[in-house]
Amino acid sequence: MEKESCAKAAEKYRDDDAPDTAEQEKVKAVLLVGKCVLRETGNATTLDRLGRTVNDAGWECVMRDPDSLADCSSLPALVKQHNIVVALGIHAYRSAPVLLACQELGVPYVVMFGGTDVNECVREAAKKDVMSLVVAGARSLVAFQTATRDTVLQIWPSLNRDKIWVLPQAVQVNPDPDFDVLSYLESVEAAHVATTTSRGEQETRKTSVSDRDAEMESGPVERKEKTVTEGNRINKNSSLRENGMSRESKGVSAQNICSETLINDISQNQQHKKLPGTLEPLPDVFNPLVLLVAGLRPVKDVLYLAEAWSEWQKARRGRGRFLIIGPTLDPQYTVHVHAQVHRLSGVRVCPTLAPSECQALMSSATVLVNSSRSESMSSAILEAMALGTPVLAKDIPGNASLITHGQTGLLYASPDAFLQGLNSLLQDSQLQKGLVTAARDHVARFHSLQQEKKLLLCILQQAML
Repeated sequence: MEKESCAKAAEKYRDDDAPDTAEQEKVKAVLLVGKCVLRETGNATTLDRLGRTVNDAGWECVMRDPDSLADCSSLPALVKQHNIVVALGIHAYRSAPVLLACQELGVPYVVMFGGTDVNECVREAAKKDVMSLVVAGARSLVAFQTATRDTVLQIWPSLNRDKIWVLPQAVQVNPDPDFDVLSYLESVEAAHVATTTSRGEQETRKTSVSDRDAEMESGPVERKEKTVTEGNRINKNSSLRENGMSRESKGVSAQNICSETLINDISQNQQHKKLPGTLEPLPDVFNPLVLLVAGLRPVKDVLYLAEAWSEWQKARRGRGRFLIIGPTLDPQYTVHVHAQVHRLSGVRVCPTLAPSECQALMSSATVLVNSSRSESMSSAILEAMALGTPVLAKDIPGNASLITHGQTGLLYASPDAFLQGLNSLLQDSQLQKGLVTAARDHVARFHSLQQEKKLLLCILQQAML
């Protein structure tokens, strides 16, 4: 933020003529600041929900991505045009420039902490300095859970504890009833085959050129047997609906992670999730269906379980899929993820979906997993709990504050522990049912929309005083 230009804009705003009576009677507006361009992110989901609360209360909601107000020059006009009386920013670091500019304009603001700001950004001195400024100037601070509030107080010990509100996130689910889950899964498989075939052809061409160059230099070289990639083994003329398993399941790795007896036990005891609106379970090739919903960036660590899953899935003769779905938030990391997934069995990186479509897929999944290095309160976990999909989450403070191990979900501390938890879910239908029931009850009790609305409006009204 260019502080000088913001200060000049603020001074000009103050020197403007006083608004007339019509201006004074304009509906008050709340400025919501947060990453909202990509609709599939947790922040965008939260902002949409908060925006509806603001509108329902009779105020106007003005939502802006902080990048759209980067130089703050348009902020004074925006504040005057919409009669903005208070601002709320999600993520103390990302929203800081806009919130500090609001302060110069005399508009009070509230800071709502995300996960990466108090868990990641504070580790960098320059970012922490910016956050310290925005925290000091806030009328109120909001944390989604007591663990985050305690972390904030550790970072800024001089803060008045009463300045921090704990506002548990609400969750709303509205899965698209017309979303064809099976067709989507089959399209993911087809795309994987095409990509794998393309990669294989490129590697073959590179090898051919290398062999030719070597032959020209030192005579004929012995041809090496090419390894057939996983995707090329799928018979394109066979329907996944009919066969229930692709040919990639053949040629199982010699490493036997789970015995044949265990495989059979799992198949007999597993409660296959039904497709929405039907009585049909997913084909065996997609059972279990493990879903990881997260934007592709390092803090989400989406490959943490990939190796362990790959070996486990090969030992089950190729049954099951591990889907990673979410928008690209870090292009370099995304390239790395795709490169690694190419060599793994049964792992797929999927195109991002609209929230309602993703929830339809989630409701058909065997389990939702979370492998983040840090979290505040995962929207995907809350959605899975509300939809009745069991959750297997990494044992980190944010997840542990939301899930009680063995009651509302399962926590794991290592890839091996993840596999143990997955096996338990697949073999024990009563465990599944118990977790799902308790999770839904927990969400209804502690993450209701009405509770969030009531507390949010109280926070905003207090900030206006």
